[in-house]
Amino acid sequence: IASVKMAGDFEQSMNILGSVTQASNDQMKALGNTARALGQDVSLPGISAKDAAAAMTELGKAGLSVNDIMAASKGVLSLAKAGQIDVASAATTTARALNAFGLAGSEASKIADLLAAGANSSTASVQDMAFGLQMAGASSKSMGVSLQDTITALSIFSNAGINGSDAGTSLKTMFQ
Repeated sequence: IASVKMAGDFEQSMNILGSVTQASNDQMKALGNTARALGQDVSLPGISAKDAAAAMTELGKAGLSVNDIMAASKGVLSLAKAGQIDVASAATTTARALNAFGLAGSEASKIADLLAAGANSSTASVQDMAFGLQMAGASSKSMGVSLQDTITALSIFSNAGINGSDAGTSLKTMFQ
């Protein structure tokens, strides 16, 4: 009975994903196969195909193309595990960074790695880094500052006692 419920939950998640992305039947098959593969990926312990579909849905809501969604999904799930945050938050954070810095979905793993490294090298959590990036991302991009340098700056702010959105706002104000 539990496996039937899991299958039903996955199908419901895929239906929502299809509604959000307006994907074709072929694209939905590819998204489903990707979600199932991620749910079985041993490098993502505790992640189910339903979790992967939920991450894909959040990426779709952020306007990513089907190809970018598939490319970004593993990075999003890695970020959720590394940052001990929920899948939806990881997907939203990743999508915002991809959009703010004009990056392709294939760069999602880079974003996850940078955010985790920034958190590990400072007093900030991954969530703090995400809040800072949310506030400073667009300004950083418009000033020609890379994602890596922005995360480094947010880490430095954190070590100076300015965390999260306060750090991002401070960085944005500095650029203005």
